[in-house]
Amino acid sequence: MNFQAINAAKKDSLGGGYADDFATPNSSLQGALLHTDASIGQMLTKLQQQGLTNTTAIILTAKHGESALDPSERFLELTSAIQTILTPAGFPATVIPKITEKTTALIWLKNQSQTQAVASVLTLAANEQTLHIQQILTGESMKLLFPDPLIDLPRRILSSSLQRHEL
Repeated sequence: MNFQAINAAKKDSLGGGYADDFATPNSSLQGALLHTDASIGQMLTKLQQQGLTNTTAIILTAKHGESALDPSERFLELTSAIQTILTPAGFPATVIPKITEKTTALIWLKNQSQTQAVASVLTLAANEQTLHIQQILTGESMKLLFPDPLIDLPRRILSSSLQRHEL
């Protein structure tokens, strides 16, 4: 499932969906939170009615992190900041077809064998400071959080077949 109500409410609202710097949702975000909570509740009720709650893993997560609510803790960077560091290091946009830069950056490479080289550029102390990088996940560290698409296909197929129960 992918719930976009919260994301849309935050983007369409003044203040990013918050009434203040203490994470008090404005009315639009509050409505989206209630809608999403009720939708998840409906799924849980159906799983319970079908006797599937003891055999179903339920994982709720966000696709990416968000910036701090406290304005003094926020750091905003131009969306080209990472590319401006990588291009002179030999990784132009033709090598990196997409970079998603928000609170968490995702970098897509045309050639996975360049992953460590790109990470090495970004983990130079000066670049970490300029870009406010706190952590970079690649390879094995990434596999601790996300399935490896090269070897986890059977797990995804099993997961997909388990999710086909009518809710």
